[in-house]
Parts: sequence; C-alpha cells; structure tokens
Amino acid sequence: MQERPERPEAAPRAAAWIRALPNTLTVLRLAMAAAFPFLPAGWRLPVALAAGISDFLDGWIARRFHAQTHIGALLDGVADKGFVLAALGTLVVHGDALWWHAALLLLRDAVVLVTFTSALLHHQLDAMAHVHARFPGKVTTALLFGWFVTVLLPAVASLEPYLFWAAAAASLWAACDYGTRAAHALRAQRAARPS
Repeated sequence: MQERPERPEAAPRAAAWIRALPNTLTVLRLAMAAAFPFLPAGWRLPVALAAGISDFLDGWIARRFHAQTHIGALLDGVADKGFVLAALGTLVVHGDALWWHAALLLLRDAVVLVTFTSALLHHQLDAMAHVHARFPGKVTTALLFGWFVTVLLPAVASLEPYLFWAAAAASLWAACDYGTRAAHALRAQRAARPS
C-alpha cells in the first residue's frame, strides 16, 4: 500500500533497483489480478497470499527507502482494486461467496468509481489528485485479503463470518471517508474557478 510522497526532495535517493521494486511488485499484483479468474482452484489461495504480501511489501519498501512516487501510488490503488474485483468476481461465480457479499465489500470501490466519474465528466480530475489513500482504505484492503484467506482455506473457515463483517464495516467506513473528502475537494475546486 504505497502512499504519495510528501517531500521527496528532502529524502535521500535509494539505489535505482530499490526505487523500481515497489512498482515492480505492484505490476505483478496487477498480473495476478488478471490471471486470478482463470486459475485452478488449488492456485487461488497461494496467489491471494502472494498478492496480500506484495501489497504490504511494496508500501513498506517505498517508505523505508524513500522510493514513493505519484505513479506508484496510483498504480498501487489500481492493483488493489483490480485484485479485489477479480477475486470477488471469481468467488461469486464459483459459489464461494454470494453476490451481496461482493456488493457490501465493494462499497468503497463503488464510491471511488462514482466520484472519479463525476470528476471526469466535470473536468475536475486534478481535484482528485489531492484525495490520498488513508487509514480506512488500508484497513479495508487488509481485511479483504484476510477474508479471502478464510474463504479459500478450510482450516480457518470458522473465522470467515467475523472477517466478512469486519471487512464490510471497514468498506463502509472507507466509502464514507473517501466520499466526504472527494466531495469537499470537488466543491472547493468549483468554488475556486472564476465565474
């Protein structure tokens, strides 16, 4: 989970291969998202675990070695949402989850899509650049990956309802947080425009 850089000019530059590593992990997660619906059932758990680990590692490496970039933050969000959508769709299609599970767990992403579409239609995409990832979104993503594990690993299936409702609540929290901040950013930009 990469964050946008706050003051990159003040941070020491890491070696080139370290700066490239977070984005490489993010691109790999995008590839895992694209492949997930076509994987044999036995491969889904390892790939979900690998995606979750890559999500943690790319953010940690970016922060630890001051390798955060705006494109990295954008790619990270796309990779997270892409993997969640691919995994949820696959689980619903194969009967491992119900459609309303997916609907509740995708609340945050639905709000992101609606606000992005609104900004695009009103030529305000630059306002969305100031709506950064925050704690509620990170908690939602972590709980979603945890829920995937409980669905795909019978040994911990008893935890599935608890992780589901925790992830659903976090998704609602993140949706409200993101929606409120996005609406404020869009209103502020409209107010700043010359009449």
